[in-house]
Amino acid sequence: MGPGLTVALGVLLAGCTAEPAAVEAPTLVVTDLPDQIDGHAVSMLAMAADGRLLAGTQDGYVLLLDTPTAAPRILHEMPGRRTFDVALSSDGSAYAATIVNTPDDFFYGRTDGSVTWQVRHDDDPRPGYYVAVSADGTHAVNLGFVATVFDLSTGAQLRELAAEEATLGSEGGEFTQFTIEGSTVTAVANQRVARWGDSPTAQVFDCFCDPRSSAISPDQRQVAFGTVDGHLLILDATSGKPLLDRTVTAAPNDRVWGVNFVEEGRSVLTGTESGLLTLWDVAGDERIATHTFAGGRVGLVIATGRADTVLVQINYDDRVDWVAVRVDRS
Repeated sequence: MGPGLTVALGVLLAGCTAEPAAVEAPTLVVTDLPDQIDGHAVSMLAMAADGRLLAGTQDGYVLLLDTPTAAPRILHEMPGRRTFDVALSSDGSAYAATIVNTPDDFFYGRTDGSVTWQVRHDDDPRPGYYVAVSADGTHAVNLGFVATVFDLSTGAQLRELAAEEATLGSEGGEFTQFTIEGSTVTAVANQRVARWGDSPTAQVFDCFCDPRSSAISPDQRQVAFGTVDGHLLILDATSGKPLLDRTVTAAPNDRVWGVNFVEEGRSVLTGTESGLLTLWDVAGDERIATHTFAGGRVGLVIATGRADTVLVQINYDDRVDWVAVRVDRS
């Protein structure tokens, strides 16, 4: 072997044995959000990519805020009732909301006020309390024991989707999560995942778990469940195949009340009864950051129009707080 080759091989071996560059661990940045807006207690929040907030209140208001501290614009007001759920498109152009307590109303439209539609559930024994809006703002969905899809521009009902009663079950069969893109629809009802394409018949998969929370990834390829026994489960939404099963907390009765995808589905955030918020790397199958809300119970973990941010509800004995949590990798 000549000297030139010896040097080259030495350099190559040195490169192979060099210490890898340090990668900064991500942190969770927590920002307080209002739990009261002009004297109205917040019951639900949604956030667009530009930071605008849509708030539902305990006393029947739906409010739009350009920033968390801005004066709100009233989209709907029904004093004496309760806003149960709200949703906002990624660009903040479209919204949906339900205001309940006899009768139950589903609203959807444009946040600029150009169009607003209303569906009243007067005598429906199984009204839809949950809502969803497509990321592009073209569709709104009212979720109950069926999922009803509406065109946001014309107000027209487009599809009514229901997995068979025998499959979803009459108990706990209400849809709570819903994502639509083109003709593909993915929904979650209790422990089951239903997926539709062009066919009116759904594929249905079971997580074989006892969930307390669930979420669908932005690309509709994965569904995450937080369970009553403290686990994070992730299924392939196209086949039902289990992809991940991790113990979030070993503490007894520490239920996972909140779960959602962040960073375009590369990571998952879970929140527990003990107040522990955990960031999981899906591909690396590991816990990569945590934050604890001392004395609080994490309730909802809500996806936003920002890929790196979720909204989190924290329940205390004497109050309910709302925060935005951002994954910082800088």
